Amino acid sequence: MPENLPERIRKYKTSGVAQSNEVCGQLFAELLMDDELPSLDELANCYSEFVLRRLGGNKRQTAQLLDISRATLYLRLGIATENG
Repeated sequence: MPENLPERIRKYKTSGVAQSNEVCGQLFAELLMDDELPSLDELANCYSEFVLRRLGGNKRQTAQLLDISRATLYLRLGIATENG
């Protein structure tokens, strides 16, 4: 998960679909109780990683499902590309 995300988002990094489902639920439950709401970018980054895990790490399918380019997905995930 990108290092620029707040700690409250980064602490939910796990692996596996079952854990991702549980973590996503926990994350959103915590966000509802938190006075400081995450930005849309923070949520988009977190959700992008969640979808990537659900799709077994397939970046092409993840980008397609999210209706974004792979370059945008890489930006959301903090992955460096050859072009940038």
